[in-house]
Parts: sequence; C-alpha cells; structure tokens
Amino acid sequence: MRLKTTVSTQVDVYSCIHELQQSMDSNGLSNLICYFTEEYDAQLLSSMLKAAFPGIPIIGCSSCRGVMTQDGYFSNPAVGIMGIYDSPQAAYGTALISLCDNRPIPELIDQAIDNALESADRTGELPSLVLLHATPGIEEVLIEGIDNKFGSQVPIIGGSAADNFISQNWSIFTQEGATDKGIALQLMFPSQSVFGGFSAGYSPTEFSGVITKAKGRVIEELITNRPVDFIRGMGITQNQSRTV
Repeated sequence: MRLKTTVSTQVDVYSCIHELQQSMDSNGLSNLICYFTEEYDAQLLSSMLKAAFPGIPIIGCSSCRGVMTQDGYFSNPAVGIMGIYDSPQAAYGTALISLCDNRPIPELIDQAIDNALESADRTGELPSLVLLHATPGIEEVLIEGIDNKFGSQVPIIGGSAADNFISQNWSIFTQEGATDKGIALQLMFPSQSVFGGFSAGYSPTEFSGVITKAKGRVIEELITNRPVDFIRGMGITQNQSRTV
C-alpha cells in the first residue's frame, strides 16, 4: 500500500485534469481523494476525473483558498489529488447524498452508508476508516448517525466543505455527481491496519466569552469580562463583525 499526491494550479479545468492525470499513475490505483478551491466547478471535476480514472472510487471536497501536500501550500486556484494504491483484497466505496429532498438527516446518512458499502462490495461489514465530507452545519448529527449505524466508533476523518470567504460557494462530489448541500463519504477497507491520532490547528488563549445570541453560524452577542482585550485578541476592531 502506498500514497501519491499531485497538485495543479491550472485555471482551465481541462488543462488541470490533464496535468493531474499525467502525474498520477493509474496502474494499481485503488482510490482517489480530491481537494479543490471554489474557482472550479465540482460537477465538471467529478465527470472529468471519472473519465480520466475510470472505475476508481473518487471523493472530493472544496477547500478554503488553497490545498497543501508534502510539497507545500498551493494558493487558489488549485486542485490536489491523493491516490491510494492498494492490493486487490482492499476495498473502497463512496456515496453522495443531497439534502435537497428534506428527508431527516439520520435517514440520509444511513442511506449513504448503505450505498457506500454496496459500492465497496462489503455490505454488512465494518470499515476500518470513514472519510466524511459534508456542507457546513450538520457535522455533529452526521457523526452521531455513523456511530449509531455501525454500533461502534469507527474512526472518522474529513471535515466540512469550505470556500474562500464563507459565502456558501462550497461543494462536494464523488464519481457519481456533485452537490452544494449534502453528504459525501467514503468507507475504507485497506489492506493495512489503521492507526489514528488527533491534533488541532488551534491553540487556546486566555480570552473567553459566553455566546448569548447567534443566528445560524454568526455570533451576534457574547459576554466577556474583558471585552476590549477579547476583541483585540480576535484580531478585529470594535465596529467589525466576524462570521464563524
């Protein structure tokens, strides 16, 4: 089992996919994971990657202003892919569910898992790892639904889809299509054992407050004993607002 990454900053999506395809050997390829910035159309990426790598499970998620590999950070516009090369005994299955049909989210995640298990030809089995990407706002419900479905805490990695300015220009896709409001997941049954660890990209500070009013994902009011220091610590002025 081995991994390979490559990135393209070509603005034209056709040139971008061609460059990625030239850098990624298709022999022995088991799976593709893609991250991209909002300048690219997710549906077009899905269809073109599917054509470039036929028969390969693919999952994609938009990122904020760039992508990063072991070769460094690539600012937008950028598309990065990681290929997993594994033995024939390994299996990877994807699923994409849109939230547009107003079905309960627990029901949708249950259906997504069933679809991904069927895609991997591992119905009834417990995956070693779940790669989960969804559009923002439903993360906790999805994680709870996955735990309930499998009856145990299968390791979950991934994250919410993002865009450049938190303006809902995010999207996700698999080889079956794309959506700007939904769930994309991949169930992994690799040939090697999976071990995980947790690290956060944030460090706690001495500043704290209690949110007393919020609308959606926007904090409108909070209480803190040190309001001026808190605002300065957030890096904003008193007449600004910040969406989270």
